[in-house]
Amino acid sequence: MKSVCAAIALALLAPLMSRAQTSAAPTAAKPRSLYYLTAPLPDYAALLPGPPAAGSDAANADMAAARLVDKSRTPQQVAAAQHDAEEESMFLYANVFGPMFTPAQFPLIAALGVHLRAEVGVVNPPLKVHFGRHRPPYVDKGLHAVCPSIDDGAYPSGHSANGYLYSMVLAQMVPERAPEILQRADDYAHNRVVCGVHFPSDTQASRTLSLVLFGELASTPRFNAEMLRAQTELRSNLGLPAKVTETAVR
Repeated sequence: MKSVCAAIALALLAPLMSRAQTSAAPTAAKPRSLYYLTAPLPDYAALLPGPPAAGSDAANADMAAARLVDKSRTPQQVAAAQHDAEEESMFLYANVFGPMFTPAQFPLIAALGVHLRAEVGVVNPPLKVHFGRHRPPYVDKGLHAVCPSIDDGAYPSGHSANGYLYSMVLAQMVPERAPEILQRADDYAHNRVVCGVHFPSDTQASRTLSLVLFGELASTPRFNAEMLRAQTELRSNLGLPAKVTETAVR
């Protein structure tokens, strides 16, 4: 698994090895402690393209997308986005695996999710500070967030990074359901835009960051051991055969 995951991450990151010049950022939330990885960590900022430069076509497209969502989101979309804003655990994938996909039924999955979130919690907040991008309502006062937020930096999206990292792990565990899992990750990330607290490029950066972390985690014995135990629990409780073929994460 290690070589497959690392190769996927490197292949998808190759075109993105540049960094934009940005302004100073607000102070981010206090990061969590590492669980799987060890310091010193890579220069993650150098692996991201950075937010679009002010006035660029990409920045204008980001703002146009934020304004369109602000004007067109429906009450149902707002409710879904607000629900997702409160859910940052592995169990946001209950709509893929069913209502029995709960911490009580899957304690090893629950523990794995907590540990994955810890890694994102260490890596993501300093990136928000580094890139210094403000959330949409702080850039355009005509935009309105419908989910809780503070101006602690928008790039990359922490929620989206968690969601994408979970999806990559779950798709590796249950490749039979990979398309549904990965689509749910995209929907979860888009809901941060629906919330009005992120631009589309913030969530795209989160996916890239998660690919990096996924590849790094796959090189650690502790992660591999916990993932294998959680996979056994997941497949057994879902009534799936124990044997599984590895799948590529898109």
